[in-house]
Order: sequence, then structure tokens, then C-alpha cells
Amino acid sequence: MKIIVASTALALLLTTGLAAGPASAAQTSTQLITTLPGEALPISDYYNQNVYDNRDNKIGEVNDLLVDNAGKVNAVILGVGGFLGVGDKNVAVAFPSLKVAEA
Repeated sequence: MKIIVASTALALLLTTGLAAGPASAAQTSTQLITTLPGEALPISDYYNQNVYDNRDNKIGEVNDLLVDNAGKVNAVILGVGGFLGVGDKNVAVAFPSLKVAEA
């Protein structure tokens, strides 16, 4: 419940221009979403999650998501190799090539 209240307060600040300042408030238009699409997933469903290949071998962990200027997620940065987070390399993988599955 606290998250919803904080998000609503932030949306109100952005809408009224208090967070952006009075000069940029006239240039900013904010559209509030009243219902979320059923297929929408939060970033937390991906971030720090293990990634497996088609044979269920762990190949890495999601370290970051790359978003373009339009807000579309284009790629996922995977930490691969290494041991206990030491020595791993970041590799970019196209976002559509990932599939969320329950373990």
C-alpha cells in the first residue's frame, strides 16, 4: 500500500510540475494509466534472476536492462562466467530472446 501511495504522490508532483520546476511544467505532459495490460511484467521479474539455456544449464544472471529513448527494452545485460560474482563478464542479449518460466 505504501508503494501505491508513493507512486500516486509522485505522479501528482509530475502532473502539477512541482518535481520538474515551473519552467518545464508547461512542456511536460503526463498520461496516467488507469489499467495495466495483463501481459505486463515488472522489471523485478527479470532483475537478478538466473538465466538458463534450452538444456536448463545456468548461463548467468540478469544484471541490467537496456531501454531506448522510446522506453522499449531492447537488450538484457547478463553476467556470465565467474564464480560468486567475481570475474563474470557482461554480455548483451536481445530482450525478445528471453522467456520467463517458473522453476
